[in-house]
Amino acid sequence: MTGEELRERIKRLGLSYTAAAPRLGLSLSGLHHNLRDETPIGRQTEIILHYLEHDLGGRAPPESAVSRQEPARSRSLVDP
Repeated sequence: MTGEELRERIKRLGLSYTAAAPRLGLSLSGLHHNLRDETPIGRQTEIILHYLEHDLGGRAPPESAVSRQEPARSRSLVDP
């Protein structure tokens, strides 16, 4: 798969690159490297794309619960 093919498949799913990257198991920067053909597109990415396109009927998957969680708060090791 080439970067251009990856770009087209993400576009068909109606996802932004920001939304597509975590769903594909990539960082945003890693996705951009793939899109520019600077790094090879892994088999795992192809499998996930296939799943998103076929098993979900082309619909974008629901946002994961993890992305809706609040960031962890730092905790003091010493009680005040």
